[in-house]
Amino acid sequence: MYFHAGQDFVLNTRDVIGVFDLDTAGASRRTEEYFRHAESEGAVVDLCAPGTLPKSFLVTDFPDET
Repeated sequence: MYFHAGQDFVLNTRDVIGVFDLDTAGASRRTEEYFRHAESEGAVVDLCAPGTLPKSFLVTDFPDET
């Protein structure tokens, strides 16, 4: 089964580890550290419409295509 994450981004549901609410998870210091590390590794894909703030985030086991 496939999951439409936003924009033109579709992934297999078997690659989805979790879907998290930024209002609750975003307040955690560990979540902030996780985001900083993921961004530095180039593992963050912003799927929000221009000018909007994200409400949730996905953690996936997406295969590295480099």
